Amino acid sequence: MGAELRSRVGDEFRAEAEAEERAVAALRVRQRSLTDVAVELMHRGDHVALSIGETTVTGRLTHVASDLATLATASGATLHVRLGTPIVISHHPGSRGGRGRSRDPMGYESFLAGLRALSLSRARVRIETPGPAQGITGLISAVAVDHVLFQAGNTEWFIPMDAVWGIWE
Repeated sequence: MGAELRSRVGDEFRAEAEAEERAVAALRVRQRSLTDVAVELMHRGDHVALSIGETTVTGRLTHVASDLATLATASGATLHVRLGTPIVISHHPGSRGGRGRSRDPMGYESFLAGLRALSLSRARVRIETPGPAQGITGLISAVAVDHVLFQAGNTEWFIPMDAVWGIWE
């Protein structure tokens, strides 16, 4: 009888502990931000897909900052996306393709910082926005208070900052 009672009490404690662990895990999931999720996927080295509208790009996250995720594609291209735009991140559990990474020490601190650095470098980039400026290639001439001045050939584009969701280097 004593062994049965101890077993029953042990089972109750075990069930209670498991229920508490599930509750803590659920709370942890609810408290994560999209940046937190991107950091976790980056550190694990998971293959991910970033989607906005009809556009989907796959690769590995190489840098994540406050509102920025940098994706390296299999072809060697680099895409910087602004988290907080209607970006959807997806991955398949078990899709790890190699070692995880730490944040790139040379990575930008924010999407805005990346735009400013690319403007100063005068590097040719492809800008991603909804609408007519989608996928144009040129130079970021200036990063203003609420818009980006983008030069593509002989055309100047004044693109609202909130409309820019990605930059290809």
